[in-house]
Amino acid sequence: MTTTISAITADNLGEYNQFISLQDNATFVDSFAWREVVEQIYGLRHYWYLAYEDGKVSGSVALTLAKHPVFGTYLSTAPFASYGGFHASSTSAASCLLAKAEELCHERKAKYIVLRHLNEFDSFSLPGGWHNDNSYAIYHIPLESDPDHFFKNHLRKRVRKQLIKSEGYRFYIKFGKHDLLPDFWHVISRSMRELGSPYHSFAYLDTLLTMFQESANIAVLYDDNNEPACCRLFIKNKKRAYSIHGNSLLKYRHLNAGDYFFWLFIQECYNRGLDLIDLGRSLIGSGNDMWKMKWRPECRPLSYWYYLPKGQQLPQLNQNNPKYRVLIKTWQNLPLFLLQIIGPRLISGIL
Repeated sequence: MTTTISAITADNLGEYNQFISLQDNATFVDSFAWREVVEQIYGLRHYWYLAYEDGKVSGSVALTLAKHPVFGTYLSTAPFASYGGFHASSTSAASCLLAKAEELCHERKAKYIVLRHLNEFDSFSLPGGWHNDNSYAIYHIPLESDPDHFFKNHLRKRVRKQLIKSEGYRFYIKFGKHDLLPDFWHVISRSMRELGSPYHSFAYLDTLLTMFQESANIAVLYDDNNEPACCRLFIKNKKRAYSIHGNSLLKYRHLNAGDYFFWLFIQECYNRGLDLIDLGRSLIGSGNDMWKMKWRPECRPLSYWYYLPKGQQLPQLNQNNPKYRVLIKTWQNLPLFLLQIIGPRLISGIL
């Protein structure tokens, strides 16, 4: 069987879309809409390829080239997302796609490649120069039966008591699109500063909602003074809600606002006929990991395959890296208007 690799162009885009539609683990990042969001806002270059076996599509890889003043130049699938961008229906297709990625890495003088995917290639042996990192997990919450059954039979007693208590604080939730974007921006920009992390621009969010106008939605929780307290942006795909951005302001933590907000979000997902919530990735053992496990999700390990040429070390682009502690503290004390200017410039190279 002969395997060939071709760049994805207008001529074979239909074949790519057909192949992706059949992949169980394909997400919104496999769509050209996501590619266009990244291109329009950050001007990043993409290298997308199809594998063919005897003329039939058998795999794909969608790579984005990042350039960062601190982290250098590298290639990644699933920019600004948890996983996606690499699929293969045979070991031959996977091997040829990896070889193409290596070739591109050397051509673009990149420090490394990372392919982010669910642990779906158990029988595949990584070739020399490739390493697997299982530091991250994905969290799926199946929406079985109805909200009442979920509340009584899925949640632990302690969580149920906290949610009942939070009902007394008179929070309420709104769902919308561009109409809620200013309130979403109010919460997310401030909460990310509280965490000490850069964030995207308002234009990025606006473009995302425009490109995914049928499937992207915003949820905002308000206090009894009509002030936004929590926010979440999610994309609906194949009866699943992919939660891709969201946070809560620290001043509402003692009221358990974040948990109550998420419970209202779960109920709305039931109302919309969805059957699963994808909570996104977290570093195993982190605070986010522990919060997500509170909801008793199905926790699945992610496989991040790194190609490390010339003896490069496995990158540690996470909060556990001690090198970033001073940067986090500094970020938390900078003026908000300044962070909104320089944050997008920093995050554009942190895929």
